Amino acid sequence: MTTDVRTPPPGGIWEFLLDLNTTDESWTWRRKLNGLIEQHCQQAHAGFGKVMADAMRSGFNPSAHRWLVCDKEWTTHFDPGAEPRTVHRETSTTPLQNK
Repeated sequence: MTTDVRTPPPGGIWEFLLDLNTTDESWTWRRKLNGLIEQHCQQAHAGFGKVMADAMRSGFNPSAHRWLVCDKEWTTHFDPGAEPRTVHRETSTTPLQNK
């Protein structure tokens, strides 16, 4: 049996993150499994479409994988077969802020 090495194991989540320390629209992605970063992009991307395309080249499938998008005020969760869920978060307490 052959396994596609680009397909992440079940339970992983892909995160798309807006850099909160710049005024430019700079996005990165990472794939986490059991809370640990298993894979990440090599450089920031100027635009959400570009970061999505890079993640897809690395095995991301938006219709099959769990993923979320974090910007300055909102986090939207996407689960296969479910409606997206968006939550407002307080930027002063978010753990996703880059230091």
